Amino acid sequence: MTRDAGSPPTFPVPGSGDHATAVGLYSAIVTGLFRRERSGRGSYVTTSLLAEGGWAMGMWTQAALCGAKFYPLHDRKSPTNPLTNPYQASDGNWLFLFVVLDKDWPAAAKALGRSELSIDARFTDGAKRAANARQLAAILDETFAAQPLKYWRAKLDEARVTYGLLQTPSEVIDDPQMRVNDIIVPFEGRGEQMKLTVSSPLNIHGVSKVTATRAPELGEHNDEVLQELGFDGDQVDELRAAGAIPPVRRVEKAAAGGGGR
Repeated sequence: MTRDAGSPPTFPVPGSGDHATAVGLYSAIVTGLFRRERSGRGSYVTTSLLAEGGWAMGMWTQAALCGAKFYPLHDRKSPTNPLTNPYQASDGNWLFLFVVLDKDWPAAAKALGRSELSIDARFTDGAKRAANARQLAAILDETFAAQPLKYWRAKLDEARVTYGLLQTPSEVIDDPQMRVNDIIVPFEGRGEQMKLTVSSPLNIHGVSKVTATRAPELGEHNDEVLQELGFDGDQVDELRAAGAIPPVRRVEKAAAGGGGR
């Protein structure tokens, strides 16, 4: 649904549905616990990938339920709004220009070194830019292609023009905002193999998050769990001898420390 016109459908970002579903399930569990605290009654909570997908697509899905007629697929060469559109710099990097209000158009045109565009009769307001979108998009394509991304970032930042960077994962991890906002955080339990990870998107201000640690190995805590359930050491050994639980799996020293059940 978000592909450009003329492009075939492609695969979504891996895990995007799983991560959204995990957050939805967490919210359901917390809501259930709150209900138990208030009413004394427990709750059985569920969600699903399908339900989360429907929710994520809620604006379009609800519009379809109301009989809406949808815009055609986005066409970068002839966009609905050429000032809200991706453009490629001379070094191959992309940015997403995001100029929404007419009052910001002169500053954007000046930042691009094309002040004359803001007084061009074809582009003076949103309606005219939409009517002449193909022409303006072609001009902006040519303009952005003349300089590298670093140049355009400096110009747009100076003019306080809103834009976004279309970054690869390798570039995202070096974005300073990811560290400053604790989106990428230290990770314990894997030694030199893995020092950083992506934090959960939920924050409770004034409460520190538990340090991110490795997941347990399969069956790593069998003995502890069984002992908490009342089995003594001999009984656990009998279960292991009978094949009910696997042999003790030794964890590499680099991976020791941290982890939950």
